[in-house]
Amino acid sequence: MPQYLSTIINLLPVVIPAIVGLVLGIVFRSRARKASLLVILASVVLLLQAVFQVVTNHFLVPLSGNGLLSWEAYSMIVSAGYFVFGATTLGLLLAAAFVEREPYRPAVPAAEGTRTGEAVQPHRGTLVLTLGLISMLLFSPLG
Repeated sequence: MPQYLSTIINLLPVVIPAIVGLVLGIVFRSRARKASLLVILASVVLLLQAVFQVVTNHFLVPLSGNGLLSWEAYSMIVSAGYFVFGATTLGLLLAAAFVEREPYRPAVPAAEGTRTGEAVQPHRGTLVLTLGLISMLLFSPLG
């Protein structure tokens, strides 16, 4: 397999979410300005991670193979880089999830809701939490 083709395949798990984040950030910019800005910044950090991955594969690996850079130094550089990019992306996305939330209002009980005319909406917090945990367990090894 040619070198550039394997590089493109290796970059897809980072570049596709970055592009989706950029598009969604731009689309929802008028609705949630701060959150969309944070999502766009997280997408830019993901693209920087892709650039870091290309630099690592094309410059640092040959340096380590020639003996100019030890493999221990290589692994420390790569680990630190991925940690910084991953933590920054995660922090920005978490901030985007909570930045423009309204203050908590207790739910109106069903009996009072029918008296006052308010419709009581069931929450889906348990479902969202369960699906999020399942996706982290199943899809993170695949990514």
